[in-house]
Amino acid sequence: MPVYGKFAAAPIGAGLVARDGGVTLATNADGIGLNRVARSDVSVTTGVRGAGFAFWGDASLVAAVGIIQTGGSLTAVLGSAADSIGWRVDAGVVTQGNSTLRSGLPLVVKGDTVGIRINISAGTIELYRNGALIATLSVILTGFSWHFACSLSAPLSGQLFAAVNSGQWPASNAAELAGWQANPIVPAAVYLADREFITAATDTPPHLRYEGILDSDDITLAQGVTFWPWSNEQASHAAGGAICRVFDPRGQLDALVTADSGSMPVAIVIAAPGSTRAAATVAARFRLDSVEVESETVKVLHLTDADEALDTPVARGVFAPNVPAQAWKVQPAIIGAVANVPGLSCTADGSTQFVADSRVTVTSVRDRGDLMENGTWVADASGQQLMFVSPPQNPVTCDASSLGAGPQAATLAQALTDLMQRANSAAWSLADAQSIDAATGYGVGYYSADATSVGKAIDTVLSSFTAARYRGADGVLRLVRLIDPETVADASLVFDVDDFEGDLLRDPDTAPGLTRTLNFRPNAKVLAESDLVTDYVDVPQSLRDRLTATHQGRVYSPVTVSRMYDRIAAADAFNSVFWAESHARAELDRVLALYAVNRYFYRGTFAWTSAVPPQPGQVGRVRFVDSQGAAQARKILVRSCVFDPVKGTVDIVGWGA
Repeated sequence: MPVYGKFAAAPIGAGLVARDGGVTLATNADGIGLNRVARSDVSVTTGVRGAGFAFWGDASLVAAVGIIQTGGSLTAVLGSAADSIGWRVDAGVVTQGNSTLRSGLPLVVKGDTVGIRINISAGTIELYRNGALIATLSVILTGFSWHFACSLSAPLSGQLFAAVNSGQWPASNAAELAGWQANPIVPAAVYLADREFITAATDTPPHLRYEGILDSDDITLAQGVTFWPWSNEQASHAAGGAICRVFDPRGQLDALVTADSGSMPVAIVIAAPGSTRAAATVAARFRLDSVEVESETVKVLHLTDADEALDTPVARGVFAPNVPAQAWKVQPAIIGAVANVPGLSCTADGSTQFVADSRVTVTSVRDRGDLMENGTWVADASGQQLMFVSPPQNPVTCDASSLGAGPQAATLAQALTDLMQRANSAAWSLADAQSIDAATGYGVGYYSADATSVGKAIDTVLSSFTAARYRGADGVLRLVRLIDPETVADASLVFDVDDFEGDLLRDPDTAPGLTRTLNFRPNAKVLAESDLVTDYVDVPQSLRDRLTATHQGRVYSPVTVSRMYDRIAAADAFNSVFWAESHARAELDRVLALYAVNRYFYRGTFAWTSAVPPQPGQVGRVRFVDSQGAAQARKILVRSCVFDPVKGTVDIVGWGA
């Protein structure tokens, strides 16, 4: 994971103190001037970096932000020497040594955010105020090690504060988007094979040696998916992985044991003997999870899905301490249409309330459940807060959308685009999402005000579509949906087999998650009866029921299912994130129709000669003789696959009739 710069506890100018793990800075002495500097604990010599700053406190704003070299003085005014560049935000002046680089800039006040973005090779510094670029300066930056820096001046201790966003929170300007992260330590690449292999002269790179120390009898690759009827959980992803045993008597992998190599990418490549690296096929991509020392000569590499980016929280933003009532709380994230979103008071009387970490469109606002009239509230210019003409009674809730009025629900493609951007990942299949959207037309909404990961959020959204995710051999996140495999054309089948190693097992799909009821339109905040006004005219019982439930609606499906699934009438409802009742009903009807016949899981092992094994969600055909001696053929949807590329076999679990 990236390491973002923060204010260093030491060295630091006298009268300043780094707090809250270095993300805030405060004055801690009386009568201090600007001739003291706090700098970041991370320095950079190349690339593009940036950081943003916000200020608050009882003192008037007197501050400077900028950059300083590693050896720069922390007891001089920032920008007073050639080893630093300082922007006096309260005076609108930028200086370096005896030179004024820019003057007449807009003055900054408490409540504004400012940012500094440097491009070392280009020799430029960009200055931002409230998200807008206000100046670009040309300076010499190459050849030096730079820290971001800040100075504060206040008459009394604890009267002025600053917070820095160096990329650890969502960005409000291009400087914060660039971030001030340390250059990652990239482990040296390791090249292993089950036999000695040297790349050809025509390969890139040429003549590269792959150490032949992999145990060819112990390499397996696994992938799988799950859908809610199989488990009644909003988990669409069965973790993939691989295990490789390595004979390492010379200790060539010792560095991996002691180093932090947990995010090291791994590619499993299959090449024919005597072929080139260019002609090889990538069978799977993972990341190194751990290295187990089995004995003095044997190590075991445990590989897992390359999903580290999906561990990122959906809601990364937090409130700085300049909003005391919400200090360090998570700023909620809204994707698509969300009902009953709570307002978070930013002022003592609640006349300004925060809604989301990005711009949203608010359709209706309720105070203690009572719909507020137009003109009694307005959204601020950022689209993130509500402002009220008179302080509300509280709690305030609203219906909101990240996409527009209505409120507008998100398609699967729109929801995943937002989530993957939050994870800063582009390795996913937009086409898969658009294909599901074309088949459904559904709309969803998602709300997060905690540390829920992007991966968990994706699973929650996908489960509403009865869809799942897995990593393809190319490292791209792929999406599949539970369908009747018999509807897939023969030309699209990925296998058709009747020769198995051992028996083909057929186990009933008991569908423990299957149900006749499905909840839709979840409330971001579930109100209690005591949160509502006592007036049953303005807030009738039907509305009270919706606001005090986890979801505002529930649908029931009468679709006929096989007698094997009769018990689903008593099953608990499944929770979806659909906004519209019609969408919830359509998907529930579709899923129940799949269970009009008995369903089974087929388990078998058969030969596989291709470098890429069957992928989850793909469909093949198995042929067998049943207990009555009759020949049978069934199309099955791949639930999971374990591939042994050396033995050339796959262990398949498939779903079908």
